[in-house]
Amino acid sequence: MNPSYFVEKLKLLKSGEAFNRNGNKHDHKRLELAFKEITEVRNPWRAEWLNHRYSKQDSRLQVTYHKFVNGKLEKVTEPLNEDTLMQDRAPGISLDDWIENPTSQGLPRKSVKEGSLYFWHPRENRVARFGAGAGRSDLGCDGGPMGSYSVVGVAVARKK
Repeated sequence: MNPSYFVEKLKLLKSGEAFNRNGNKHDHKRLELAFKEITEVRNPWRAEWLNHRYSKQDSRLQVTYHKFVNGKLEKVTEPLNEDTLMQDRAPGISLDDWIENPTSQGLPRKSVKEGSLYFWHPRENRVARFGAGAGRSDLGCDGGPMGSYSVVGVAVARKK
């Protein structure tokens, strides 16, 4: 899932205004629990790979990811949004401010408020992930693309 969709998912869960495929409103408490399951600082460790890979072209950082274009999933490579926060914050940034006002690529803006979410900015030849565990929660755009952990899952998606 790319960071833009991930941010929208978090925003929807936090809002408490989600509906199932039958058009029935989900229970607000269940949505709150799902949000906490993803973001809360506690054991066990949880994480989600985010579909972003960073590279350079002509000394400019760019991002490659998948997104829907005219109803079809396409691989896109474009320059990294110039408003993206490009410094590490450990800690951190505000989770709420990030999900309420991300860049067009789903990343924190330079103006993101301070908070407890650790953030590692995009780096060349790296990938993104979101994780939460006993010590902290973090958005890392500095992960090794070959690294994998069997405990990192994926989100369920269904075709409508």
